[in-house]
Amino acid sequence: MLSIFDGNPVNRRRLLQAGALTLGGLTLPSLLSRSSKAANTPHHVTGKSIIFLFQQGGPSQFETYDPKPDAPDAIRTVTDTIQTRTPGVHFGQHMRKLAQLTDKLTVVRSFQTQNGGHNIQPIVGPHSNDTNIGVHYSRVVGATNRFTGMPTTSVIYPAAVRDDGTGPSARGNLLST
Repeated sequence: MLSIFDGNPVNRRRLLQAGALTLGGLTLPSLLSRSSKAANTPHHVTGKSIIFLFQQGGPSQFETYDPKPDAPDAIRTVTDTIQTRTPGVHFGQHMRKLAQLTDKLTVVRSFQTQNGGHNIQPIVGPHSNDTNIGVHYSRVVGATNRFTGMPTTSVIYPAAVRDDGTGPSARGNLLST
């Protein structure tokens, strides 16, 4: 406990401790006030949720959501493509039901990392502050849906369902996957 008036001489360390407490006491309420104002400020967000598909061991993007039908043989899908409800957007032929829902979703094809590894580290590693994309969305819209009370983000990665019981941390740091 810090006690300035206990009869002991005031040295530099005790003076700095008292000054830090005073400075902290003066600025803490204003910081808390700003934080609560930011939390209560409504954000105009049209999205309802994010579903991030990390298809570890699944079909490639050329067979699912980015078939590139006009690309050279070495790149484009080996199966047929289908038109979605969104003009100019094609999916692989096995995505028929999802292709009918593209007016209700956004396909992001521009996401890239500087890591060519086929693991999830670039998505929940140091480049994203060790968090998953849903955490960033929840930071904007809030942790729960105000109408349903459901979480705005939920994460299950392949490492989370391993038999050995080890899994990711709550922050999503999956450097071992």
